[in-house]
Amino acid sequence: MKYMDIGAQENGDPLLPLLYVIYCAFLLLSALFTGLNLSLMSLDMEDLRRIKEYDENPKTRRYAANIIPIRENGNFMLCTIVLGNTICNAIDVLVFDRITLNLELLDWERIILINVAPAMFIIVFSEIIPQVICTK
Repeated sequence: MKYMDIGAQENGDPLLPLLYVIYCAFLLLSALFTGLNLSLMSLDMEDLRRIKEYDENPKTRRYAANIIPIRENGNFMLCTIVLGNTICNAIDVLVFDRITLNLELLDWERIILINVAPAMFIIVFSEIIPQVICTK
């Protein structure tokens, strides 16, 4: 059975290129949130203060001085990062559903595709790769 969206042309969804861009943008945003979570939460406040006071590089001291106020409200920062990551992942699944709307699939195939494929993309591109890049 072929699924057609209201307003879709016979040869496909006219919004498909935009949906690909939106999907990739939210996948990258999710990766950014994961990287921020790892990089900001891995810094200890004492280490940041030591870097701010005693590091030889003035640029590093300035970076530490900028991060300290953010880290002082660590719970708010963590909640913001986790909520942002969750929202991006949910939007990715919804956009992927819209992208696959016009595929000729059986219902059970569509359910498996919509649940498994976005999860794999999110795990690889938004969790594993940022963790590899952003760890110490």
